[in-house]
Amino acid sequence: MSNGVVLDGAVGARFHGSQQASQQPSKAKQMPKSDLDRLTPREREILALLARGHLYKEIATLLGISPSTVRAHLHAVYGKLGVKSRTQAVVCFLQR
Repeated sequence: MSNGVVLDGAVGARFHGSQQASQQPSKAKQMPKSDLDRLTPREREILALLARGHLYKEIATLLGISPSTVRAHLHAVYGKLGVKSRTQAVVCFLQR
């Protein structure tokens, strides 16, 4: 980008070289995957329903699965998110 400014040859080369280097994403600068990205679609679906205030039994009825299956999915969610309660899991979900 010149923006109407003429740069000395050596300065211009360094400037343009540094701009090109900064425009290329480095592996070190890439953001790590969000904890929520590690969840399966079903786990995200169940967590979303939990965040809307549904009880395990209501989630089970809505999805046509048993409450114990809902509980199993949520325990997997807790492990993946590194939380110990449904409240912490919902907070993680809402802060995404």
